[in-house]
Amino acid sequence: MAPGVLRGRALPILLVLGSLAALLPAGSEALPVQVVSVKTYYTLSLAGPAAPGQGSQPYVRYQAECRYLNWGSSRWVQIYDPELASLPHVEYRAWVDRTSLPAQKFGNGYVMQLFLRDQGSATVQVSSLQRVLPVDPARKIDEFEDLIHWWGWRPPIEDFWIVVDLGGNYAAYRKQTPAFGFGGSPLAPSLSFRQFLSNRIVQISPGGYQSGGNKIWWHARNIWKPEVDSTLHVQWQAWYR
Repeated sequence: MAPGVLRGRALPILLVLGSLAALLPAGSEALPVQVVSVKTYYTLSLAGPAAPGQGSQPYVRYQAECRYLNWGSSRWVQIYDPELASLPHVEYRAWVDRTSLPAQKFGNGYVMQLFLRDQGSATVQVSSLQRVLPVDPARKIDEFEDLIHWWGWRPPIEDFWIVVDLGGNYAAYRKQTPAFGFGGSPLAPSLSFRQFLSNRIVQISPGGYQSGGNKIWWHARNIWKPEVDSTLHVQWQAWYR
């Protein structure tokens, strides 16, 4: 899998799935800070109507855990997490080594200051919540996507995960799917998850993902040339609108 940020977030900085970015000098030889591992988890869920007559609202909960290793002397690293101007975070939180990491809103994003000791390491965790907007209301198509753009860190990225959990969306679909025309039921003979992927999920990219349970995922090891851009993209039929 090619490493990879929400559409419209491309900035002249490192982006970690649209969530973590460091302002560091260019040239891998001059980069003292390595991103050793990245684990990202997207949970797609469906909230009920906020008021009578309104449709259900899909959300994406994003969680990331990144481990940094400083090969040089003690230093401060600035982390910038951009957001779409048209789709700001409903909530946003960050931690470093399980201690709250202050994040200040700056323009269309959040800025955090991370201190790394001489030859030290730190693990940064981020949790955010975003609404999903329709991209094709006439055809009832919704989507979310994240542009993955890696540069500015010392390679390699030793372990890299992207996991997309569609369980909440799948459960809502089964509940709302009519059973023999008599209304929705958790016991309705609706599609299996694999059938749900092939019939209700319009598009998933990049290719090469695996699936199991209610999840799809990509996994890569020892990424030495992480400058390649790729877009994580999931598009589905919004039967709930």
